[in-house]
Amino acid sequence: MQLLKKLWLAPILLLAACSAQNRSENYASSDTTSVSTQAAPAITGTDKHPSGTAVVNPAAPLNSPERKIARTADIRCQVANALNATMALERLAKQLGGATLESTLQRTYSQINTTPYKADSLRETKTSVATATMTIRVPSDQLDSLLQALPGLATTVETRSIKQQDLTYSFVANELRNKAFEQASNKGMSPQPRRNEALETQQYKDTKTNELIDRKINSLQILDNVAYATITVALTEPEAITQRAIPNPEFYAKTPLAIEFRNALANGWEIMAELALIVISIWPLLLLAVAAWLTFKKIGRYRWRTAHK
Repeated sequence: MQLLKKLWLAPILLLAACSAQNRSENYASSDTTSVSTQAAPAITGTDKHPSGTAVVNPAAPLNSPERKIARTADIRCQVANALNATMALERLAKQLGGATLESTLQRTYSQINTTPYKADSLRETKTSVATATMTIRVPSDQLDSLLQALPGLATTVETRSIKQQDLTYSFVANELRNKAFEQASNKGMSPQPRRNEALETQQYKDTKTNELIDRKINSLQILDNVAYATITVALTEPEAITQRAIPNPEFYAKTPLAIEFRNALANGWEIMAELALIVISIWPLLLLAVAAWLTFKKIGRYRWRTAHK
């Protein structure tokens, strides 16, 4: 009897094992399909956020539209007139759809000499150099037009540097991190702090929110750097020497003769007045001196009379 019961249980156990295996295979296949379905939009950029989060084929051309290429250039050259060249570049940048972020013109004097010219003036000789620095941003597809126009404004191009930086993978990394964070937040799967205290939880949320904002701002900056190229331009004039006549301060500071004569009379009167004051101030001494002189004279007469008797 026990053997018959075991024989009846064998088919039931076999059917249960087969159904469990089918359920596990179905779960695995459905889970794989779900994961691949969630990952595909983030990789191919076909989701509702067409932000270009596509994984670029490493063999794709460097000028492929899929890539995020930031272009920069640095040019230093000599020009005949720094002011005219600066204004021309500012107009050109505006015509190309760009803008001048910074424009500075400065003249530096290396030597200044003054020599006598006339009685009332001097000759001033200056040695100077004018330099202009500019930071310009134009659409990336207009960078070549600006670079081709620059040599026409310059007499000599001293240095010329052009750089292209591929920011594609940095941009994709930011977008994927943002998407993963948003999906985890929507599903309530974001990690929790070690202690469920209100302050710690709020600080944790604020930190994660700030990180998300920073990544989004970084992505926007990458897109901005890709859309607009940055050009740094330094313009230098040849050394120039200029001369001009300037007033002589010593000539105009000199006192006229009439005023000096009047001042001399006034000074002499002041001296006499001071001497009179001094004499008046020492009248007791003068009186003693007169008395001493009279006494000495009287004694001298007395001795002379005594000697001739």
